[in-house]
Amino acid sequence: MFGQNVKYPLLMALLIAFADALPIIGSGTILIPWAVVGSIQGDINLAICLIVLYIIITIARQLLEPKVVGSQIGIHPIFTLIAMYTGYKFIRNSWYVCADQLL
Repeated sequence: MFGQNVKYPLLMALLIAFADALPIIGSGTILIPWAVVGSIQGDINLAICLIVLYIIITIARQLLEPKVVGSQIGIHPIFTLIAMYTGYKFIRNSWYVCADQLL
């Protein structure tokens, strides 16, 4: 898994970290296309490593984000998780209403 032939690994790591810090972009906008291009070019090992890395980042983010946000605002992580889920559902349902109005 380690020792992949990646040119400029530090620069790529900084680019992925910057994209991950942005709320809408995320690390997947870099890792998934990179894995697709790698698999098309025949470097399946690199593609698998990138997909596994993306899965690890996503799971870690989902587990740690409520704890970090909760400690920053001073509420229990479970309430933060409930609020994030409720906001997600509300925005998704609001989009359905807006889309229905537009059509």
